[in-house]
Amino acid sequence: MAALGDGLLVWGGRGEQGLLNDGARFLERTNQWVPMSREGAPSPREEFAWALAGKWLLVAGGKADGILADAFVYDVLTDRWAPLPASPAPGPRHLAAAVGTALSNGVRFYVLGGLGPEGALHDLWALDLVDGASVQWTRLSEGCPLQQPPVRSPFQTRGMSLFLVPGVFSPLAFSGLGIDGTQARAAVFDLGTSQWTLDEVSRAPRPREGASAVYDGRWLIIEGGVHPGAQPGEDLADYVADGAYLQPVRPEVPDGGTGDAGPRWEWTSFRDSARTTVPRAFHAAVTTGDTVLVAGGNDPGYCGGGARWDLSRWDRLSVAQAPGPLPLAGGVWLTPSLDADGGVQGGGFYVFGGHRPSALTGTPPLVLRWIP
Repeated sequence: MAALGDGLLVWGGRGEQGLLNDGARFLERTNQWVPMSREGAPSPREEFAWALAGKWLLVAGGKADGILADAFVYDVLTDRWAPLPASPAPGPRHLAAAVGTALSNGVRFYVLGGLGPEGALHDLWALDLVDGASVQWTRLSEGCPLQQPPVRSPFQTRGMSLFLVPGVFSPLAFSGLGIDGTQARAAVFDLGTSQWTLDEVSRAPRPREGASAVYDGRWLIIEGGVHPGAQPGEDLADYVADGAYLQPVRPEVPDGGTGDAGPRWEWTSFRDSARTTVPRAFHAAVTTGDTVLVAGGNDPGYCGGGARWDLSRWDRLSVAQAPGPLPLAGGVWLTPSLDADGGVQGGGFYVFGGHRPSALTGTPPLVLRWIP
């Protein structure tokens, strides 16, 4: 699920009857779903990389009967799909991370890592889509230093996360297993030197799987998860009940220095000392720029409701009409707008889909909004 203007975009994945290759756009102003064209659409799949930039949606790779290599772009304005060149291209993979950004003459997407037929991948690719006509894949790096999380059950798997540092548009990657599984780590790719720079290891948080990771252009914020190898269940000891945020810190320049050194990326840990949140993993999370909102996920059972963190403390969200127990649900934040009278309208924390307990199987798909 992705935020798109005044609505949401949902495509593909797995439903109760199997894999899907349909999608729709949700228009907040009319509270309606508009189906996406299926002509020329990718085949049914799950665990694919996808990202939205400008009017373009990228869908790359994924998993069906096997691991898929094909990639497509979707034009939101014309409701049309187009296949991308097969070579050079990232190749077969699932659980890869992707992110995109609009440029003056088109868009650029990045695809990182994932799992291929022979195991974990660590390469970084860029896709340049210029004026909707010229399309080119470029491999930028073969060696992201972060570890790709392993495959769990279909509803307890979360790969690396990928973001873009504003201004320089450098890819910022996060893995709950870091380099060797001893700490959660992050790394930034320098487009000028084609090198990865790791975060400051001395304060890196403990390792985890299934943590949420959000980035607002200032802080990369991670929360929750389970200890590596643990299976979410009834034992609270399996859960990581803390979080941390990462931010760039400019080094002090000595007298006579040039000040050309780039920033260090340093972690600051936080804990829910008041125990206002439920330990959880594989949950939905978004950032509004001032707060972080989390909902759903696995706790010792299935986790409903949510919480808000404002960089100082956690507060529970209202449980009235709150999202139900939805591990691996998607979450997006839509910024409220002003009406003609200057009042606030629309916006909020949208939660869609996810894996529901067997007791809820067969119930309609959920789209829920929490309004702050």
